[in-house]
Amino acid sequence: MYGGPVRSLDLFAVQAHVTPRTYASPAAFRAAMLDLADRCARARRGDAAVAVFPENVGTFLAVTPLGARGARLRSPELAMALAAGRRPLAFARALATSRGPATAALLTVAEEVRGVWEETFREAAVRTGMTIVGGSALLPDGEDGAVYNLSATWGPDGARLGRTRKCNLVPALETDLGLASGAPAATPIVDTPAGPLATLICYDGFRLPHTTREPGWEPVGPALGGRARIVAQPAANPWPWDGPWVHRAKGSAMLRREQWAAEGLEGLLPTLEGVRWAITAHLTGEVLGQRFEGRSRVYARRPDGAVAVLAEAPHIGGASAIVHAAVEDVREASAESVGSRGPRAGGGA
Repeated sequence: MYGGPVRSLDLFAVQAHVTPRTYASPAAFRAAMLDLADRCARARRGDAAVAVFPENVGTFLAVTPLGARGARLRSPELAMALAAGRRPLAFARALATSRGPATAALLTVAEEVRGVWEETFREAAVRTGMTIVGGSALLPDGEDGAVYNLSATWGPDGARLGRTRKCNLVPALETDLGLASGAPAATPIVDTPAGPLATLICYDGFRLPHTTREPGWEPVGPALGGRARIVAQPAANPWPWDGPWVHRAKGSAMLRREQWAAEGLEGLLPTLEGVRWAITAHLTGEVLGQRFEGRSRVYARRPDGAVAVLAEAPHIGGASAIVHAAVEDVREASAESVGSRGPRAGGGA
């Protein structure tokens, strides 16, 4: 689909800091996301560029029908009920076929959410000339009426290159919403100017399950089968980044950030044959009483599996950050020798 040699490449993790103001209206969301995309474009130097936005950045659009007060509510359940209550007949129809009131509420506002989310990131891709992974939103995908944690990727021409369903749902946080799971074998690898790209939504980028009580958990990375060159990981971590890991083993002092590094994408990358670069983009901020923290990173993976951190965010929250890694010579980088914890550069508030 995309032709021409790529000699240099820019990789961006967009650590978007969201607040109730971000979701006060569709226009507010559009302005916030386009500003972040424009910041990436101003830093771009290479022939091709990929920018990854965080998981669930589109999900909270579900409360924009309530106006500025919607995202200031402290209860997600109340906010969703009020948003769905604006269309009682549509909510009743959705409730009759959905997995419960939470998914029925999401279905009731789905087309509004989809329209704003898709158009915003399509516009971002066209105006910047970059490949954009638009984070994710909770949306139906297909005719089965189920709601998925859904990501999508847009090419520089505005074409939607593919959609990815999250396969492994976080216990309680996502399973209690009645979301449906994707299939690892169906995880798409899309053609981009930067090369084949796969998206592993947050938990799908882990090599181990969080708990021993997840019999349906299945690693998604092996399903890529050596076909992806770049892995995008939109992420949204709802636990304190520098706090004790809530699912740590008895007697362990492991912190969430340590667990993320050991069991998450950084620990998975050595096993992903063919992958050259990976981008983790974290959501930060607080909406509907939910707080998110994390440190976004761009990684390089050497053919022998050694992994280097090329760039990382300067903080875990408080303001948006554009994490930027520039690959000056793609051919040379394909054979470069890097350590397991190599050079770090880039970032910015």
